[in-house]
Amino acid sequence: MLVFVDWSDDLARLVEVRDGLNVSWAKTEVNVYPEDYGQVASVLGFASENNLSVYPFCMGTNPVGPTVKAKIGLVFSRLNSVLEVSPENLYVSVQSGCPLTSLSAELDKRGLYLPTDYTGSMGGWASANAVSAYSTWYGMPRELVLGAK
Repeated sequence: MLVFVDWSDDLARLVEVRDGLNVSWAKTEVNVYPEDYGQVASVLGFASENNLSVYPFCMGTNPVGPTVKAKIGLVFSRLNSVLEVSPENLYVSVQSGCPLTSLSAELDKRGLYLPTDYTGSMGGWASANAVSAYSTWYGMPRELVLGAK
């Protein structure tokens, strides 16, 4: 007897899977919600092995360009922590889904400041290289980000 198993069932063994998006800026068949970067790697490996398109996003507050269509929406909303703030060395370590409002609040507690008025996540800000009025004096996001996973 031949039994067909949908690819989303296999994906659900790796990470939480929910219904996809159908909004003006993105259309996905399913959305996945990784809780660590190991799960992100597993999802990307699975997508590659099965020739499935992936659209990474978090808050969806600042979409740019035409509507994106993908099989898998890779949602970074659970990777939202400020991991480390080093006032002495003037750097922070955050996860890609960290809202910049949360990061700004942490920095404010230490008398530090992130020069942007972007309202989305760290991943969105960095990947879009989202300029702001502050970019003239402090540089573009690509000049402020020291590294990424």
